[in-house]
Amino acid sequence: MTDGLAVSERWSADVNPTMIRAVSVEREFGAGADAVHALGPIEMDIVQGEFVSVVGPSGCGKSTLVKVVGGLLEPTAGVLQVRKVNGTPPRIATVFQDFGIFPWKTVERNVSFALRVAGVGRTEAAERTTKWLKRTGLSDFAGAYPSALSGGMRQRVAIARALAVEPDLLLMDEPFAALDAQLRQILQDELLSLWQETRPTVIFVTHSLEEAILLSDRVVVMSARPGKVCADRLVPFGRPRDASVRQSAEFTRFRGELWDELGDQVHDQLAAQERGNTSDASSTRRWFPWRR
Repeated sequence: MTDGLAVSERWSADVNPTMIRAVSVEREFGAGADAVHALGPIEMDIVQGEFVSVVGPSGCGKSTLVKVVGGLLEPTAGVLQVRKVNGTPPRIATVFQDFGIFPWKTVERNVSFALRVAGVGRTEAAERTTKWLKRTGLSDFAGAYPSALSGGMRQRVAIARALAVEPDLLLMDEPFAALDAQLRQILQDELLSLWQETRPTVIFVTHSLEEAILLSDRVVVMSARPGKVCADRLVPFGRPRDASVRQSAEFTRFRGELWDELGDQVHDQLAAQERGNTSDASSTRRWFPWRR
């Protein structure tokens, strides 16, 4: 992507208006000689109803980008625009790796609490809570506390809570990273089905290329820190989509293309870390002899 308008020009603004626009967005932490340039400049457009996954080396600023979009951090430079919906700021929900649910509240009250905070009336909140507990397979555990649930079920609670508020924008930062492979695949499939029913705009941070391809309309690859967009690829599978695409030759081919982009960034980051640790110009050749 070369400028902040590149993506939005693919669609008619009347049909798919731009939801998020990042123009030269940067974020630093600290000041002076101790400042760390964590992110940017980032140029990116995301249209309404689009599911965009962000992948990149560890520490490249993926989580920082999500926090800037969600209003949890201010950009140090540049402009981040989030489109209003019907004249009001969009409803934003988040799902993070650590679940973020209240251990002293039951499953039902975790979900209903988010609705009450969002200003939903008691009766409607109860109806929505019942609906989303059923859709995420949690109805039988409505009265249970998080300590009695598995990791996969706790993350289901977090997803139910996020979707129950009917968000315009859903921010998901490695939500399945702490789960084992089997649970992760089950929740990927469930999220795919749920999103295709409701279609909020999603930014989804992950280290898994397979997860990104299965779920997304686009995959954005970020460079090593400070993270910039080094590739922006449309996923070659239509909607509706199901888990069977994992078995296709096209899935394998596209994963390989993404790894070509991402692998270079990971290798560059590791090589830079090695140079910083040893100040040895030969370190890159020692660790990556194929990268002359």
